[in-house]
Amino acid sequence: MALDLRPTTFAWAVVDLAEIRATGERPWVRRARGAELRRLIALARPTALVVTGRRSPCLVREARRARIPVIAPPRRAPSIAVIEALYPETRVFAPTPRLRALLRLAGAALLLSRFPSRHYAPRSH
Repeated sequence: MALDLRPTTFAWAVVDLAEIRATGERPWVRRARGAELRRLIALARPTALVVTGRRSPCLVREARRARIPVIAPPRRAPSIAVIEALYPETRVFAPTPRLRALLRLAGAALLLSRFPSRHYAPRSH
């Protein structure tokens, strides 16, 4: 999941290898930021979070609570043409430049980053 956090709004894009799962933009207020991020993480169930700009303490707290790693953005991202070739539904899910940039970031993270392993259950064989 790629996130773009700004003082009054936030945007997100969730992709997997087969499809764009979700994108969106929402306004938010300071006192509800934790709840908004918690709800979004619960609905999207991402493997990792990648953030444009700096990480907010609220995001780090909610990611830690959900046991989801916050990874560094890749140094290079594929062009929007590559993302459109991988995901034909890009124009439907990303009508704004902000969402297109987030899809590029999410696609770059998916294709170029290494994700820490997640342990869902203890191994007791």
